[in-house]
Amino acid sequence: MSTLADFNARVNQLVKDSAGDLSSTVESGTADAGGANNELIDATKTWTANSWANYHVRIIHGTGIGQR
Repeated sequence: MSTLADFNARVNQLVKDSAGDLSSTVESGTADAGGANNELIDATKTWTANSWANYHVRIIHGTGIGQR
């Protein structure tokens, strides 16, 4: 997941449960771009920098589908 094409897909932000597995969706969006250090950019969101640090992303559509 290191190229813009990998990020240019519909994504869900997922949280880890107590076992470290992915669980419920807490936020979703569509990646407009990918920045440095595997950043996702969605211009429609007003997230503060690093507000989703240490969370997981699951790609559910487009290039990279099925990746976490």
